[in-house]
Amino acid sequence: MTGKEELVASVGAYQIIRDVGAEYGLGAGAAVAHRADDPNTRFLLKRYAPRGLPRARVLRDLRQAKRLEHPAGATVADYFEAQGELVAVFQVDEGLSLESVLDHLQREGERLSDDAVWYLARQLLGALAETHEIEDERGRPHRATTMFSSR
Repeated sequence: MTGKEELVASVGAYQIIRDVGAEYGLGAGAAVAHRADDPNTRFLLKRYAPRGLPRARVLRDLRQAKRLEHPAGATVADYFEAQGELVAVFQVDEGLSLESVLDHLQREGERLSDDAVWYLARQLLGALAETHEIEDERGRPHRATTMFSSR
């Protein structure tokens, strides 16, 4: 942790550094955090309020998502319940976001090369394909992929 970061709160074994729901387009309850015993590794925490999606559905989605191992997919590191809310913990890969790269290119009047676009498309479609293969105990695909399903 750098001297500039201030802890906002703690949730379970995680110490929240800053809320990022609006910044990341994730809505309320999203924050960057680190484990109390490992201040150098960042995680994204997403809290699901009891009034939101049905608890059983969120748990099923998280169990399925935790099995995703594609490098272009959001990796669920953990999930738990705290203060009556389900909390999903996602690994954070440090680096540039696609949004920041595209913003920079737009400011410079440039664009991604065709090779870069194809590379990104293959990565994203690979993650989607792997997600689509993950089924729950009743054989249902992950909810995030059902809009693409022919089932």
